[in-house]
Amino acid sequence: MNIQEIDKKYRDNLIGVVEQLGTTFNQIKDSYAFDLKKNEITEAIILRLKAYYDSQSSIKDLLEKGYLAAASDFFVESVIFFLKLYLINNNIGIEAKSEKDIKLGKYKTDKGKIRTKVIRPDITIYKNDKPVAIIECKTQLGWNRNDWKKDFEKRTQLLNSKYPDAKAYLLVMTGSNWGGFINDVDFNSQYFCLLNDIWPNQYEKSKQILSRVEDLFKKIN
Repeated sequence: MNIQEIDKKYRDNLIGVVEQLGTTFNQIKDSYAFDLKKNEITEAIILRLKAYYDSQSSIKDLLEKGYLAAASDFFVESVIFFLKLYLINNNIGIEAKSEKDIKLGKYKTDKGKIRTKVIRPDITIYKNDKPVAIIECKTQLGWNRNDWKKDFEKRTQLLNSKYPDAKAYLLVMTGSNWGGFINDVDFNSQYFCLLNDIWPNQYEKSKQILSRVEDLFKKIN
């Protein structure tokens, strides 16, 4: 048996993950009634992240890597997965897309060249093809603990320069290592943080939830 044949089962499992994701999407769409009074969506996202971190930790140990693979893309994918289903099931006339450019108009560079000002939010909510809200998803803000708010407000201002009624939200996975939003006046209205001082691989019970994704979905609705 050659190396490609030995490796085939692993490749098949990778494809199987995508197939199962589609199956799960359709099962939820066809049989699940979203109730934003519960914590089920929040827990589902956290448990996905927990599984991701556990699997990446095992890979790290097996291959003797120095660091885990970044979870940022997986976090965005998990949030938009459930958000798209919520919007479909409630048929409220808006849709969610990920990492799509929003063009904000032309500007002239110092060298006289004409450029298009663009932002690319993690998630954009559209109504009639017009951006009405964006969600930025961050695993943590320790790397930008002093400037995150200034940077987010600047991004919001850019969005509002062309779409003055559009809303901007920030969803962070954990407040561990940077302090979180608890003392911010916009906490749980514009800024959301799933877990206070733990990482998803430490999650055990719903009492550890700090912000509910359901409350963010209410804002979108």
